[in-house]
Amino acid sequence: MRQFFRGGRELPKGQSERVNMLTSYQDLSSRPKEQSKYVLECERFLHYGRNDGGRVRQMLLIIFCVLFSCLLVSPAFGQEAKGLNQIVLRGVVSSVQDGKPIEGASVSVDKKHARTDRQGRFTISVDKPTGLLTIKHIGYKEQRVAYENTSTILIIALQANEKQIEEVEVVSTGYQKIPKERATGSFVQIDNEQLNRRVSTSVIQRLDGMAPGILTNLKQKQRGQGDIEIRGRSTLYSNSEPLIVLDNFPFEGKLESLNPNDIEHITILKDAAAASIWGVRASNGVIVITTKFAKQGKRPVIEFNTNLSFAGKRNVFDQPLLSSAQFVEVEQFLFDRGRYNANLNTGWQPVSPVVEILARIKSKELAEEEGAALISDIAKQDAKKQYNMYFNQPLFNQQYNTSARGATANHDYFISIGLDRNRPQIVGNSFERWTMQAANTFKFLGDRITLAHRILYSNRNDRQEAYAIPTAPRYPYSQYINESGEHLPEVSRLRLSYIDNLAENRLLDWYMRPMDDLNNSDFYSSHRVAQIRNSLQLDGRLTDALKASVSYLYEELYSDSPSYYGLQSYYTRNQINSFSYLNAAGGLEYGIPLGAIKQVGRGKERNQIGRFQIEYDNRFPEEHQLNVLVGTEIRENTGWNASYGLYGYDEENQTSQNHLVNYVTPFKMWHSGQSSKISTLTDQSSSTDRFVSYYSNLMYAYKDRYRLSGSLRRDGSNLFGVQTNQKFVPLWSIGALWDLHKEIFFPEDLLSKLQLRASYGYNGNLNRSVSGYLTARQGTSISMYGQPYYEIVNPPNPALRWERVRNVNIGLDVASRSGRVSATIEYWQKRGLDLIAKRPTPTQTGVAGFTGNTASLLSKGVDMALTTQNLNGPFIWSSQLFLSKVTNRVLAYHVVPATNFVIMSNINDYPQIDYPHFSLYAFPMKGLDDTGSPIGYLGGQENNDYRAIKNSQDLSEMSYMGSSTPTLHGTLWNRFGYAGFELSFSLRWYAGHYFRRNSLDNAAVYNGSYTIWDYEKRWQSPGDEQFTNVPSLVYPNNLNRSDFYKYADLLIEPAAHVRLQDLQLSYDASSLIKVKSLNRARLIFSASDLGILWTKNNKSIDPQFINGNPIRTTYSLGIQLTL
Repeated sequence: MRQFFRGGRELPKGQSERVNMLTSYQDLSSRPKEQSKYVLECERFLHYGRNDGGRVRQMLLIIFCVLFSCLLVSPAFGQEAKGLNQIVLRGVVSSVQDGKPIEGASVSVDKKHARTDRQGRFTISVDKPTGLLTIKHIGYKEQRVAYENTSTILIIALQANEKQIEEVEVVSTGYQKIPKERATGSFVQIDNEQLNRRVSTSVIQRLDGMAPGILTNLKQKQRGQGDIEIRGRSTLYSNSEPLIVLDNFPFEGKLESLNPNDIEHITILKDAAAASIWGVRASNGVIVITTKFAKQGKRPVIEFNTNLSFAGKRNVFDQPLLSSAQFVEVEQFLFDRGRYNANLNTGWQPVSPVVEILARIKSKELAEEEGAALISDIAKQDAKKQYNMYFNQPLFNQQYNTSARGATANHDYFISIGLDRNRPQIVGNSFERWTMQAANTFKFLGDRITLAHRILYSNRNDRQEAYAIPTAPRYPYSQYINESGEHLPEVSRLRLSYIDNLAENRLLDWYMRPMDDLNNSDFYSSHRVAQIRNSLQLDGRLTDALKASVSYLYEELYSDSPSYYGLQSYYTRNQINSFSYLNAAGGLEYGIPLGAIKQVGRGKERNQIGRFQIEYDNRFPEEHQLNVLVGTEIRENTGWNASYGLYGYDEENQTSQNHLVNYVTPFKMWHSGQSSKISTLTDQSSSTDRFVSYYSNLMYAYKDRYRLSGSLRRDGSNLFGVQTNQKFVPLWSIGALWDLHKEIFFPEDLLSKLQLRASYGYNGNLNRSVSGYLTARQGTSISMYGQPYYEIVNPPNPALRWERVRNVNIGLDVASRSGRVSATIEYWQKRGLDLIAKRPTPTQTGVAGFTGNTASLLSKGVDMALTTQNLNGPFIWSSQLFLSKVTNRVLAYHVVPATNFVIMSNINDYPQIDYPHFSLYAFPMKGLDDTGSPIGYLGGQENNDYRAIKNSQDLSEMSYMGSSTPTLHGTLWNRFGYAGFELSFSLRWYAGHYFRRNSLDNAAVYNGSYTIWDYEKRWQSPGDEQFTNVPSLVYPNNLNRSDFYKYADLLIEPAAHVRLQDLQLSYDASSLIKVKSLNRARLIFSASDLGILWTKNNKSIDPQFINGNPIRTTYSLGIQLTL
């Protein structure tokens, strides 16, 4: 052990030692002389004799010590003997320009072939005592290096080839790393620098617009959540989000759990050749996330960065709102026509303060003059000031991250800790996330055996500390505090005058005062998710060309969602009062015991994956190269969720009074007299999914010009029936690539790159909501026969199978000779087959509907990327342009809706054949008649029978308006740099889709809403139909008339628009800070969501926020330090 802790430089007694010195080194490449300086060193290696006893035990001891004493290991390069006649050469390949290691460089001698790893290291065995090594890598000049039998470690620097474009050379599929020039599939790689263009705690936000073909749902952007689609949809009702792969294994958690600062790069797999190796989970594309790892260096690198983000208060009033005076006018109009009589007659149903006054005037409880004065005062009140003051707050997000990484000859490590603390714009809400990660890689026997271990821990907590905070004021004149500072009640479930008369019944205070819940600590609700992810991978290089790998992942997710409602909270008071009653003696009894109410939801998910694979990679005499990967994988996902409630809960003593609650007998609700049972607040579910897979991937290259690839995978699952599991339904792909610029006939000085790619194949998708077995759920009530019953969810379906997607991709890659201009254009097509959907069944089967493989969908489009280096001197200007076109068409679907109105009001549930999945349909509308009513069409004639128009089943009676999702979208990004300053901004645009704008809705007006569009544009008197298409208000409301206008074609608007996505200004202050240990200091200012620059609709409506309240611009300040 003493020798071991000295780095292996002293050997135990009895152990032979052999030292080879590099006596000469000759660089035969045509390189500038000043760049041919190599650092050579000799180091010792271990050589075991055949009869040496105890060597196995010594090796196990060494491995054990390395695992637990990694920080004490020092570099120990050496040369190994593979027998009497073979010598093992080792070396490091780096770049002359920046000294960074080069991964994926080809090192060959005679028929031997090897590639450099992440640290640029390689090992290769040679048969001859002297010879030439050939080192190749796209983007660098080929080098040939002479070696002799005294050589030990070679440190080789490659000169960049100015003819080559700058690109990431190695892409990761999650199973293997493929040099970019060998990839026949559609890959996009986003590096750490690109991800850092945008300041956000969310990976989804940072990905938006970063590559062609990616579309995110920005409506959920405020919470960092939302859908991601790669190249449109390939399914109807199954999961449409791409598979997320984190460090070579599927990631089952939420992307919000990941710290963007820990990510090294992201690879997006878009076609069959790229993604088919993932089989049934790859039809929506694959996002492969690789977290940071150690890099070769002389000393550890420590990085620290922090960002502080600010945004103004949300503007919930950025909508067309009725003023208080207008709303009072509407209430008086409706009161005179008896709109509120039903509520007033019950005595307890809620009515507004104005209606309450009008009722008191009508019943002679209040003088008309006094009531009119009160109403006049209310009409002057404005809810905006108090609401913004007490319930809105500016956004403030904090992000901190620190990491350390380093590498020695036989150990690499990376450690990071991150903290995100967000204060959203709603008072009382908060978000906090802790992330910790550690990665270690150990190398034994040179680098022939590699053991990599990575652990990730994430803990996030969404917390809400005020229950009764309204998302918006109930009325435009709502007030929460009076002039004397008293908290005012808000109209909620009960009429205020009804509550006034309850005091003598000894019930708890039944008023809902938002300010009470805001200021007391008697409530909290949180959602905590903890995730721990452990992975272990053992790689062994059996020969120079053959490598075996065994890997294992164990992942657990814990969720805990406690909600505590103290006795002073409105929720608890309302529950206790509702189930209170008078006993026979007239005394008050509580169906729910006095005390707090606590609800707890808990869940646990466990994922295990085991994988074994063998990879063969070899080059045959100069012209042929073969890479073969075969493997098998088993996976199990288990989940458990349970929720329970505690009544009469005592937080201090952790006790409850659930035993006093009668859950069986219905209670008459105190206020309504209707019968209802007390909820048990209890639920539980569990699931177990098991999968087994066999996969293979093959790549062949001839003369480095012609490349073929193929993949094959078979998946099995316990979700499907016996027939499916016994069938071999392969998911496969084939691909081809032609490097035209390497052909003899191609002009050498024309282009540095011209590649033609094509791929074809199948991958699949999984829908866990259906099963091949009979499934049923227990009814929540008692049947007419007085017995419990079960409802059939799925009838048995032994033929149930995976959804399959047929992929076609054709791509062209081109780059100028100077490398300043590069472009990629791809045509793709995805045909979804055997898609899960509903289908009607004959009534005699006893099953109302059937869910199985009954639908199909065709999606196709074009992706284009253009990168230019416009200026490359003291002043730098570079640009990127991404353009995508995507369309889809339903090919088969068997459910026929009852009416046209059902189709247009449920666009997701009833797709129509030969139309896009998310289509917009509308009723043709001519305009208004002389009474202010809309004019429709039925049977080709003008008609005002709105009921008949809605219930028509003739598809020609409605108009197809277009897709509701973008069919064209793109990004333009520009970066400028000068003297340490860097300015960048991006524009995001969407087109080819439409949206249905809001307009006057009779039902909304008469149901108490004050968010009313086009109120002042409504028809009010004969002749107005010449100037407006907004119908008149009528009472009582004609629901069919309102629905017809709501879905009229006059309300469809084009959604094309251009947004200023973000802007960033940074300065590299490293030269100004005279600290020897500081390698880099970067100051950053950024702004995101800066608003719309142009929109096609002439109403100035933001198509992403048609209901108003768009995301506020966020400003961020940040600093990045590297030591």
